[in-house]
Amino acid sequence: MVHDNQVRGEAFYRMLEEELKQRFATDVAHTKLPGALFLDHIGHLHDLMLSLLKFPTTGIYEDERTSRALALMDYLRKKDESGNIRKEMYFRYVDFLVELHAELKNYQEAGITLLLEVDMLDWKDNMLEPRGEFPRESEKQRKERLLQNAISFFTTGQDWERAIEMCERLEAFYRYDVFDYDFLASVLRQEAELFHKIASTPRFYPSYYRVIFCGEFEDEENGNEYVYRGGRLEKVMNFTQRIKRKYPDAKLVMRWSPKEEDLKEHKKIIAITTLKLPSWQVIAEKELLSEEEKKRVLKLRSNPHVTEPVMQYFENNNRSVFMYEKPEQRAKEKRPANEFKELWIRQTFLVSEASFPTVRRRCRVVSKKEFMLTPIENATNLVHEKNCQILKEMKKVSAAAAEAMSAGGGMGSVKSPRSISNVGDRAPSGLPTARQSRKSIFSRNNSARGSIFGGGGTSSAMFSSPNASQKNLAVPGLNFNVSQKRLSVSNVNTPASETKKVEVNGLLALLQGTIDAGVNGGTKLFCEAFLTEGYIDTHNSETDSQHVNKLRERLIEQVGVLKEGLKLFGENCQDYRGLYEHLNATYNQKLLKSLEQYTS
Repeated sequence: MVHDNQVRGEAFYRMLEEELKQRFATDVAHTKLPGALFLDHIGHLHDLMLSLLKFPTTGIYEDERTSRALALMDYLRKKDESGNIRKEMYFRYVDFLVELHAELKNYQEAGITLLLEVDMLDWKDNMLEPRGEFPRESEKQRKERLLQNAISFFTTGQDWERAIEMCERLEAFYRYDVFDYDFLASVLRQEAELFHKIASTPRFYPSYYRVIFCGEFEDEENGNEYVYRGGRLEKVMNFTQRIKRKYPDAKLVMRWSPKEEDLKEHKKIIAITTLKLPSWQVIAEKELLSEEEKKRVLKLRSNPHVTEPVMQYFENNNRSVFMYEKPEQRAKEKRPANEFKELWIRQTFLVSEASFPTVRRRCRVVSKKEFMLTPIENATNLVHEKNCQILKEMKKVSAAAAEAMSAGGGMGSVKSPRSISNVGDRAPSGLPTARQSRKSIFSRNNSARGSIFGGGGTSSAMFSSPNASQKNLAVPGLNFNVSQKRLSVSNVNTPASETKKVEVNGLLALLQGTIDAGVNGGTKLFCEAFLTEGYIDTHNSETDSQHVNKLRERLIEQVGVLKEGLKLFGENCQDYRGLYEHLNATYNQKLLKSLEQYTS
């Protein structure tokens, strides 16, 4: 079918071209030059439209059809000789692209594509001709209709923040332009519901993948590097299978780049790497943020009232910087006793040509930056990442416990999830320098011990609510139980059908993994590798001392995070004292002593 359309289109164009050439074949100046320009325009338009017909109308060729449609739209958006934009034709291809995304359930992309037309329309009364499903209506009515459609797409795609932005546009229109307070009230109710969804409904965000095409591919792909946005719940296995179905004759390798032997044995090679979303702080440190973006990030991160759902959305949207890491083990032994001691990490940051989500799900990589992390920097990052993961789970448990108590009408105080600070918000006091290794950071005279380990210090200063009356997270009237092998908390005063549960599985897994690994691996290995006298004596530059102090700081933070995490787990899992006591004993008797012996 696609081939037949191409043949008919090509035949029609050739016939039209010949006829127009004959008509413009004259020496009359006022027709010859405009005629040549017109033929050139028709030829270019024909090539762009024909390229769009080249691919079957199936989801497997989504990227090619999208890129061809956007190329055609970019051409149509340029001003013609009269200074006008070919709006009507441009809008038809907006419709085409919206329909393509909607059919593939790319609802965010469909909504963003709709905004291409919305932003070209004004709140005016001039009439527009019917087009597709749109009737003859005024420009402001068309804009209103498109905004309502965009809200529907964004809501379905769980991009409630963008849906709210569209509601705000309509709100201004109904309030200040047409004074339609009934519609205004309806939009405000819709907006309130969207805010409620943000606060109460969990969301899953898509993964991103780096894909390199090497060998005998089309010109658009051959040798190029792309960032792909996966589906919301699409795992790397499903993504690779999707790529394999599209390129059945290509060799897929899950490596950073193809090897020489791969290129010799196969005509087509596709290398796929799962990408990370680096934190905005890391991006700023690597100087990959504009000044305007830095201000926006600082404003959000410095606000103590920003909740986890808001931060998660912020971390997963408007992303154009991605990262992947390649470990390089430089130890002479094949299996070193301490794998972290000579483990270097090569970080590669990729910048895509557009920020995701956008009107397409595949964007070309336009620039790269590489950085090499030393072994101690890698260890520091690993400790910090684990601290952040534990704090994140603590916020979830605290919020769920508060909700369970509220639903059951229980009395008492529950620590607000806002009171659990981000790691690094307050630096522990009394940190020793690298040259003070013989004075233990855990001695009773050290102020860091008082603030983290109890014993007269302010153990909850980093993680608790400022309200001194909120001493713990115990929730009166709660019965703890296990359902389907998941640890949870439920309110005994609540009917069975309305039971509120607080799941602590995520927190428990992190506590077990960190505390048990801290005794036999992880923390212990970091200390053995980087906090011994031998290491400090041989790494005595100012930069080395800063790295040692930073690692110590992160380890002190982790001790405090684990202490608060254990407390939260114990107060919300009272029927599982065995688990709690095991972890608490390991923490107090082994982990702390292990750390102390390597810093004394």
